Amino acid sequence: MTSIDKAVENLRRRFERKIDSYIKKDKLVLRDLFYILNYLIFKKNKERVFNILELISHYQILKPTYMRFMYGLGDPRSRFNWTQLSNITHDYLGGFPTYVKGNNAFIYGRYPDIDSTALSVAILAKGITLLGDEKIYSKYRNNIVYGIKYLESRDANNNGLLEQLENEDWMHSMLRCGSITYSNATALLALDWIISAAISVGDNEILRDAKLFRGKLLNAISELLYLDEYFIEGISCYGCLILRYSIDTVLLGLTSVSKYLQNKIASHLQVIGKQLLHNGLLKNIDTTQKNTRPETVNPGRLFNGGIWTLYNLLYLYSCLRLKVEPVIDVKLLYNNASFMWLDHKLKGYNDNYLPSIAVALYIYELFGEKLR
Repeated sequence: MTSIDKAVENLRRRFERKIDSYIKKDKLVLRDLFYILNYLIFKKNKERVFNILELISHYQILKPTYMRFMYGLGDPRSRFNWTQLSNITHDYLGGFPTYVKGNNAFIYGRYPDIDSTALSVAILAKGITLLGDEKIYSKYRNNIVYGIKYLESRDANNNGLLEQLENEDWMHSMLRCGSITYSNATALLALDWIISAAISVGDNEILRDAKLFRGKLLNAISELLYLDEYFIEGISCYGCLILRYSIDTVLLGLTSVSKYLQNKIASHLQVIGKQLLHNGLLKNIDTTQKNTRPETVNPGRLFNGGIWTLYNLLYLYSCLRLKVEPVIDVKLLYNNASFMWLDHKLKGYNDNYLPSIAVALYIYELFGEKLR
């Protein structure tokens, strides 16, 4: 067994020790579950997958509900204060909260995040595909239908892209609003998996609707978010192009963009890698933004904390999957992201890194020969 095999085994043991308690922990961030479930599906761990499907489905904003929903900590209109959602209107119906604590569900921005909703629906669709049971599909079909409707409702100006208000994605405090490439990539990923699930059980109605939605979204991403050689961070709610380089755009490499826009995604991965490379890893964003709320973020911090490892690994996975040469040696990048951070610097362990560990293990299962 090589040294990297031993290090991977250490991560695998850590994952196995913590996965069950992670799912039951006090604060559960829904978008993080997506990366964990993807690995569990790959390992065909049906019992844990089913438990996560049960968990996720109960957190969707539907009527009636036993959950207490709060919103607005990241919303300027709420003056960055929590407000209880007293009535589930169509603006919220079908969405998913950002995170859950007991029977309390928290929507960080004004409305349910596009990414939290899309990745939660993707969990249901992909889990159904693994379990391969029409009864399971029937049980969660309504959740998928409402999820699609909610995502469709976020195209406020009918240009094909989904729009968000401030802080309605993972990058809390950066006040990103408008058509953010990352958020639209999560919606595209959800639709890809919904289509696969619908095909597997022969649900022609959902298949038709999801394909129409995906076609419109895919075309808009290609036409409106690709500039010269890369996918920009997005288009602001004021109609301005956000030209900043952001590593979360590599999520496009996990979607059907890799099939229909091969040249564009290959160019994007090269450009993003070159622009963000710093000390053997890629920064999350460049350049930073000085004025942020509700959390003060100093220039230079660049949100390159725990989430750093996750997106570096997703960049590496996209490059390996699409056979694009990354900006640095694949072994070095994998080692830096997986062991310099996840193993060596996290000896005390932090539950927030479990999604990154799941992605690191998933990549090694698929591309271990290239990483040894």
